[in-house]
This record gives sequence, structure tokens and C-alpha cells, in this order.
Amino acid sequence: MNSKIIALIGLVLIVAVAGYLFQDDLLVDREASLLSAEAQFAQGELFENGWGRPKDTREAIRYYELASQNDHAEAQFRLANLYYTGERVQQDLHKALDYYLQAAKNGHVEAEYQLGWMYQRGEGVDVDRVEAEKWFSLAREQGHDKVPPKQG
Repeated sequence: MNSKIIALIGLVLIVAVAGYLFQDDLLVDREASLLSAEAQFAQGELFENGWGRPKDTREAIRYYELASQNDHAEAQFRLANLYYTGERVQQDLHKALDYYLQAAKNGHVEAEYQLGWMYQRGEGVDVDRVEAEKWFSLAREQGHDKVPPKQG
């Protein structure tokens, strides 16, 4: 086989592996601009964790919000967590509740569980044991192993 062809094949393999390992920024940016919810989420994750770039919570939120608008449950859950904890953004329990509700409506079991606690404790809402049990029951049905036993 021609040595130039072998070198070209090697180069193609290196580029493919590097792209896979480091989530090629250009590809992810391009997909995000084409409104792929998965690409938007992936871009948010890169910024949130500082993978291949400096951590940037503002950019992570921007991409998570784009994915969230496309019903990406994990993006909605990540946004809820950011606003719930207030670690890298101003805490806002009302926004957290809204994003947990969106994620839960998209079947995210951890969001259902968290909603149960928010309603039980009155975090961002009035205490509502019936609503808390509703969300705990949904999480329990999906096999969440930390849900408290049913009351009553």
C-alpha cells in the first residue's frame, strides 16, 4: 500500500479519536446552532464542567436553556439544580421549582423526587403534603430507591 495512503488513514483515525474524546467544539457548536437538543445539552455540560474550556456557568445556563426549550429533561434538571443550590448562580427556588416541574413532566425521576421534597419542606412553595406524595409516588413507581415510605 502506498505510504501516503497509510499516513492519510492514520491521520483520519487520529482526528476521529480526538473528536470523539474531546467533543470537537466546532461540531458541537454547529449542532447547537441547528437546535439539536442533545448538542445544546452537551455544550452546556462542557461549559459547566470545564471540559476542554474554562468553566463558565453563564454559558452552561445559556445552552441548557436552549436544550430545555426543546424538552431535554436532563438539561431542565441541571438548570433546576443550579438554581436550587445557588452555588454558581443566584439561588432562586421558584426557577428551580419550574425547571424541576418541566423535567418531571418529561419523566425525569430525580426531578420527581426533588419536587416531593420541595413540597414537603415548603421550599419555593407552600407546604403541600398531598402534592409531595404525588411526586414521591411517581418517583417510587420509576424505582427511585431513596423515596421515603408512603405516609398514612
